[in-house]
Amino acid sequence: MNWAQEATVVGLDDGYNNIKVVTADGFKISVPSRAKVGASTRVALDGAGDETGVFEYETEGTRYSAGDVQGDDTTFDQYAHSPLNRVLVHHALRVARAQGGIDGGKVAIVSGIPVREYFTGASSNPKNEMFIKKKQDNLAIPVEAIGADSIEIMQNLVTAQGFAAWFDWVIEVTGDEVLLNPEKRRESVAIVDIGGRTTDFAVISNGTVDTSASGSINCGMLMMRDYLRNEIKVSLNLPAAPSDVRIDEAIKTGRIKVHHVHHDVAQILKDAENMLVSRIRTETKVKLGSGQELDRVIFIGGGAKALDEKGLLKEWFVHQELSVDPLFANASGMMKYGRFVA
Repeated sequence: MNWAQEATVVGLDDGYNNIKVVTADGFKISVPSRAKVGASTRVALDGAGDETGVFEYETEGTRYSAGDVQGDDTTFDQYAHSPLNRVLVHHALRVARAQGGIDGGKVAIVSGIPVREYFTGASSNPKNEMFIKKKQDNLAIPVEAIGADSIEIMQNLVTAQGFAAWFDWVIEVTGDEVLLNPEKRRESVAIVDIGGRTTDFAVISNGTVDTSASGSINCGMLMMRDYLRNEIKVSLNLPAAPSDVRIDEAIKTGRIKVHHVHHDVAQILKDAENMLVSRIRTETKVKLGSGQELDRVIFIGGGAKALDEKGLLKEWFVHQELSVDPLFANASGMMKYGRFVA
């Protein structure tokens, strides 16, 4: 079968914190990466069914729950080819279809892995074909959506996170016209992708990758969440760490509700943000230096979007910019790669 001949092309950025889905008609959705082993323990008393916000799946004989749950940890090295990742991908596709973004039950996806896992560092065999194949094999295993029609992943092309965003930047689509912008292609560009677990650096010049200057570090928005979770637990003398829902509340408002009382945690949040920014900025400067040989430095990712909104990305480089749509830059690039390059 030719690429995507019988299926909808989907750009799918399956991150540790959120899974982003983009389709050719402009549909975009971000779904939290929250799933756990085991059936749902929630029952809707009024017969609302899916209104519980929890959806069930089964793969290789094991039941999982996804959605409004306290999810299992995704920040482990084997996540990219784990059953947990597989379930979360199918959950994101299910949500996308329910919202009208996907027609039918067959998709051809382009997914991604961190830069350091995509490349081997060897000039003779630069791509980590073994890791890429494990990613493809993992998502080829069926997942049954309990109570709904399942979705079949017909094909899965795998690219490097960060580099996908380069395709989004250089491939310009206007109506039925598709242009590979020649001026952008010639530029030397560093793409800094601040994600959930990792921050990726992709350095590309004239359409070629500088693997020595590219790579990843284990530092992303989930580090800030873990710091915030632990500090709130200690500060408020809680018997257990706050749930993901409460941490989301704290990040959004600077307040958290415990025992029906709202507590101000704005300073703890500020300390967490400063810790994260200091670490990522230092590592970025180590990787890229001043960036004087680059034409521009482009920030992408949900982490970059969140930090920019708080003014924490200012003046890292004299020639930096935030992607037009940083949260979906990778997924959009994956979709364009699947449609126009593969």
